[in-house]
Amino acid sequence: MSGGDATRFFDTSGCLNLTRPTTGTSALPLNQRRNERKRPTSSSIQIRGQLKIDLYNFDHIDFIDSKYVLTSPRSLEACARLNIKPVTLLPKRLADVQDDIGSEKVRLSTLADVRDKMDVERLGNLQRCREEREKIIREETLANPPSTKVIEPQPSAVHDRSLPRRYT
Repeated sequence: MSGGDATRFFDTSGCLNLTRPTTGTSALPLNQRRNERKRPTSSSIQIRGQLKIDLYNFDHIDFIDSKYVLTSPRSLEACARLNIKPVTLLPKRLADVQDDIGSEKVRLSTLADVRDKMDVERLGNLQRCREEREKIIREETLANPPSTKVIEPQPSAVHDRSLPRRYT
């Protein structure tokens, strides 16, 4: 992705948190949350004084008032590779769907159906972004293997059994 493409992709309309849900519920239904891969992280990991908001915790209640949808570099890179704006990964309220449709004379059941269809697409995009993020992590691991220092075993005077024992 060239510099101009990246600048255009990450304009403020795509990253600013203008549509956060006002409820503290998770975006996933309970049955999907049980089946989702568990990721051992704190919801408020601090990096350089800022909260790390990634693809696994962005819909947490702690980040409702956050200015940005994502702050994790890998999560942002995954979205950029797939040409998905982070703001589109946020769950929508019925009022947001009604605003998108532009009519106040739509039945609640119709709005719920439209939101459900949008949610299926959103969750699919979220899954694709998470998979791309894992791919980025694997690529980084292969490119920069962890430096492990090989330590040659040295005989220890304390545990060296090759020395004869003397009893006095």
